[in-house]
Amino acid sequence: MNTLMEVYKQHRELQNKYAYFLLAVAASAIALSLKRTIDSKMAYSMIPLALAVLFWGSSFFCGCRHLTYIQSALYANGTLLDPGKIAKHPLVDGHPQLFEATRQIIKDSMENDAEKSASFGKWQFRLLVYGALLFIIWHIIEMGKITINTGS
Repeated sequence: MNTLMEVYKQHRELQNKYAYFLLAVAASAIALSLKRTIDSKMAYSMIPLALAVLFWGSSFFCGCRHLTYIQSALYANGTLLDPGKIAKHPLVDGHPQLFEATRQIIKDSMENDAEKSASFGKWQFRLLVYGALLFIIWHIIEMGKITINTGS
């Protein structure tokens, strides 16, 4: 049992590191975009970059929500693993039907939080990649403008 718990902890730790890594990449991409355009004028060619920044910001938001739902699901799971915590609550104490109903509500909430966390985690990655693709498109457009302007 102890080995299984250790594997679970390592898995959870790696998932968290991955989510935080994606958050850092999104924040860094936004910062890079702002730095690269500090002296730029507004132009239609900036639309892909603006969309990239929007996608990266959305990725950051999804990453934060992903981690929030994970925390909520883990808290609910901890409550379910300690039935005494539910049983000792003043509204539930001595009422088996209320105990079981409360336990089921917590279980449903935990499953819902886990599903939402997974969804936000998927969108965190997708939006980060979509933003990167838009950044590359913007970069190609900018390279084309330089080539056209220099006559090469």
